[in-house]
Amino acid sequence: MLLLAEIYDVAGRNDKADEHISSRDLQEAVIRHDAEHMIRRKVEYADSPTSALETLKRWKQERDIILVMGAGDIYKIAKNIL
Repeated sequence: MLLLAEIYDVAGRNDKADEHISSRDLQEAVIRHDAEHMIRRKVEYADSPTSALETLKRWKQERDIILVMGAGDIYKIAKNIL
């Protein structure tokens, strides 16, 4: 399963061309890629860290490995999922 939390502005990112990019765009690209390669997996979008945490809590099962990657305070999700 893949959960993509929304991209937020972080210190040091100054490229105005990136301002319009959303994790929804990435979700759509992954879904298209998976369809082209006959890959079946759940790919969801979370519009906020809170929403991402709620989804992960709903998905997680015993012995799962959850990888949290990102910038800023996304690490809080990892701390709260335990």
